[in-house]
Order: sequence, then structure tokens, then C-alpha cells
Amino acid sequence: MPWLVGGDFNVILRDEEKLGGLHVYPHEYEDFALCLNSFNDSLLEIYHNTELQHLARIGSDHAPLLLTCGVVK
Repeated sequence: MPWLVGGDFNVILRDEEKLGGLHVYPHEYEDFALCLNSFNDSLLEIYHNTELQHLARIGSDHAPLLLTCGVVK
């Protein structure tokens, strides 16, 4: 059965994603990247016709996401 984990993980996947602020060192995001990469092949190919939409920010510096999943293999 397919599953989905979402949330504000407060971490980046690579240094290039960081805009401003203090420098981020690889040891601060390598574990998160390793975890995501271990699922990459099996999970990201499950959904077809999946849409991701950023919604308006309201009272936060984070934008909520609307994920609409299509047909499952």
C-alpha cells in the first residue's frame, strides 16, 4: 500500500538550496538526503498524474502544499 510522509523537516538536501543566513555544512543534511534517497526508486515512481501546488502563505513563512494523487500502479 503506498504511503506519504510530509511536513516541515527544517533541513535542506544540498547546499545549493540554501538562500542567505548562516552557512550549512554537509553533515547537517547528509542523513536526511540518505534517508530520502533510500526510498527514491521505489516511492517516487508509484504515482501517475500527481499534482503539487503551493498555496498562499498565511501567518507563516512556510507555504502549505496541496498534493493531489492520481492513479496508483
